Amino acid sequence: MFRAGGLHGAPIVTLMSERGTLRDGARPYYGLGLGVRPYRGVTVLSHSGGLPGYKAMFARVPECDFALVLLCNREDADPGARLRRILDICLEDEFPEPSPEMARPVAMPPAGIDGRYLDPISGEVATLAVDGGVVKLEKLGTALALRPDETGGFSDGWGNFLATVRLVARPAGGRPDLHLDFGGQCGVFAPVAPHVPADLAACTGLYRNAEMRGDMEVFVRDGLPLLRFGPAFHREAELALEPVAQDVCLARHERPWGAASYAVRFLRHAGAVEAVLVSSDRLKDIRFVRV
Repeated sequence: MFRAGGLHGAPIVTLMSERGTLRDGARPYYGLGLGVRPYRGVTVLSHSGGLPGYKAMFARVPECDFALVLLCNREDADPGARLRRILDICLEDEFPEPSPEMARPVAMPPAGIDGRYLDPISGEVATLAVDGGVVKLEKLGTALALRPDETGGFSDGWGNFLATVRLVARPAGGRPDLHLDFGGQCGVFAPVAPHVPADLAACTGLYRNAEMRGDMEVFVRDGLPLLRFGPAFHREAELALEPVAQDVCLARHERPWGAASYAVRFLRHAGAVEAVLVSSDRLKDIRFVRV
């Protein structure tokens, strides 16, 4: 079907790869079922997805009559990064443009910016590390490989949206602020210390979201603060709570097949915790009220 462009004369591939236009004029990289990404002078049509325990990706390069399917048995795998490495190997002699690493020089990321950053408005945490001139950034399970661009910032155009980061110096010096744009989801992330002391005793208890008909419990076991979604016997839904600022935590769980993380914000009234806001990479500000 992909070679023919469709079935029985219907231009299915053209329709599936037709990109829309957002209200601000920006065009996402995702069409009607297919991602459309420029890479080294060619077009890569792709789609990816996954469930707990695995990720998968299909890709086709029409100009080179090349296609592949990636099956990854870990949910923290990065099929997009692996795909680019495979394309670089298999199609090196067919690409019209050099690899990003061989392209014309641009400013390299400064030293000393590795670490954790917090957006105080959303409570979301971004972890940044520089590796070989590439800024690797992780936010709530979304991993980006940002490269220096012509604007003086860093960008990753491989996702369904263009992600950009600008480093803005702080008056007091030290690590800069990160001005992050995740395809229209913008925020200013300030550097935070590796460990911020916090007393979570006042936050323990049962919380409920009536709309979802779901409970969430914050408790301490063996001196470690934990968060659990659902009933007590559901141990797989337990996540470790790591304080990153006052009333802000990062909830994470590590499993053999991958990891997940959530931004957790405790809301107070007259000094007492009354609710929790939980955000993931796709769901934002889910409110659980203290029971």
